[in-house]
Amino acid sequence: MLVSGYSGIGKSSVVHELHKVLVPPRGLFASRQVRSVQGVTYLIPRSRKPFQSLIRAILTKSEAELNSWREGIS
Repeated sequence: MLVSGYSGIGKSSVVHELHKVLVPPRGLFASRQVRSVQGVTYLIPRSRKPFQSLIRAILTKSEAELNSWREGIS
């Protein structure tokens, strides 16, 4: 999902509230703020934080769930 809009209108707050309600019962969540300059969005390639949080969440799963992830990835 992409959330866009003017600076300071509460986009991050909306995403964090949705995260609280939707993610725990249904899945995993990673987010990243990006910068847009003159309509072009820039994502810094070295941004590892969203992936690190996803990997940590996956590694806390049970062995059966980890095996499911392994099968899905390979």
